[in-house]
Amino acid sequence: MSVFSNFMKKTIIGGIIFLIPLALLLFAAGELFDALSGISDKIGDVLFPNSDAPIISFLISLAILLGAAFVAGLLAVSGFGSRLGDKTHQIATKNVPGYAAIRQIIVSIIDGNNDVSNVEKIRVVKVDLGHIERFGMVVEQTGEDEFVVFLPGAPSAFSGIVVIVNSAQMTDIDMKLDKLILGLSMRGRGLADGYHK
Repeated sequence: MSVFSNFMKKTIIGGIIFLIPLALLLFAAGELFDALSGISDKIGDVLFPNSDAPIISFLISLAILLGAAFVAGLLAVSGFGSRLGDKTHQIATKNVPGYAAIRQIIVSIIDGNNDVSNVEKIRVVKVDLGHIERFGMVVEQTGEDEFVVFLPGAPSAFSGIVVIVNSAQMTDIDMKLDKLILGLSMRGRGLADGYHK
């Protein structure tokens, strides 16, 4: 795989992961502006009774949203907010298959490198299901020799199935998670190298 094609694939995947939350954020902001328009119109009528400019309503809505964001930011960096965030992360990691994997990918993209030491390391494995072998990500260990493994699909690695296997059914693979996700998005292309290492 050439350096250019690898760069293009990583850039496109990074762009998609960046654009989806941004689009959701813009949609949510639009909905919030619509919801606040009635309140901001009334405040504008009180503060500027002779003005009928729509920009006044927009600026008041923007001030309310920025104020709410500031308060939410203060809450997030407080001890309570930090504990709430940790608890939410624990619940999501425990109950949403693939959450930790998705979070690891997003953090590595935001950080601009592959240093994700502050996020749980995802154990990539080869799972023997008898008649076939599949790539998997260990979600948790449920017993002395029992593991919950998420088997991602292709081309979308964020959907798949969850199986319970023992250690004899899986083999660790020396493959980074982003390479697995990229390979699955390309329907397996480029995964043979990591598979046989």
